[in-house]
Amino acid sequence: ADFLGGEIYGALYFDDAALGADWSFDASLDFVSAELDSGENVPYLPPVTLNAGAEAAWDSFSLGAAITLAGEQDDPGLGQLPTDSYTTLDLRAEADLALLGLPENTASAFLEARNVTDEEVRHATSVLKDIVPAPGQNIRAGLKLTF
Repeated sequence: ADFLGGEIYGALYFDDAALGADWSFDASLDFVSAELDSGENVPYLPPVTLNAGAEAAWDSFSLGAAITLAGEQDDPGLGQLPTDSYTTLDLRAEADLALLGLPENTASAFLEARNVTDEEVRHATSVLKDIVPAPGQNIRAGLKLTF
């Protein structure tokens, strides 16, 4: 098989910028193309995908958003069905629990809203894509402990 692919990633950081926050922005673009020696397409390859995110952080609190734009996979490989393009939006808030007297940066609570637009997502790389889609709109809450 012959594979051709690549990824480009970039990030920008601004300390003490707008709204008194430290801002970070990142983006990546990746692609892969492959063909078997027989001339058929290699199955389970991801489509061209663009990811971008932004986060604003204050002393003990941060807010962020991320977007993913994935193209259609219309060269799915033998025995595979094509997948549609999709766009997802994720939101996140996190608070350092140092406010409760814990040592700084050892514990935080977070709240995430994923796939906010409730897009139907079927990952071209999943063996289950034709049976079940990826999770739709969902909310996650949790604690992160660092030790």
